[in-house]
Amino acid sequence: MEEIIALLQQIKAQLEVRNKLTLSVDEAAQMLGLSRPIVMELTHAEGFPAFNVGKRILIHAQGLAEWVDRQMEQKAG
Repeated sequence: MEEIIALLQQIKAQLEVRNKLTLSVDEAAQMLGLSRPIVMELTHAEGFPAFNVGKRILIHAQGLAEWVDRQMEQKAG
């Protein structure tokens, strides 16, 4: 459990360093250490900060950091 929390904290730190407002699915996958198909599934999940611009799916960077926080709280709680 502590390893998961540490990993989520690392991801949050990476997200906060970025100056971009949005991330592509590939960028989010790389930061989260997940595959692109898994992140694509997450983009359809309630509460995940993804939105469409035309055919492109973007992920709000700060929203992703907050989503990671919520996941940490649920795992720790």
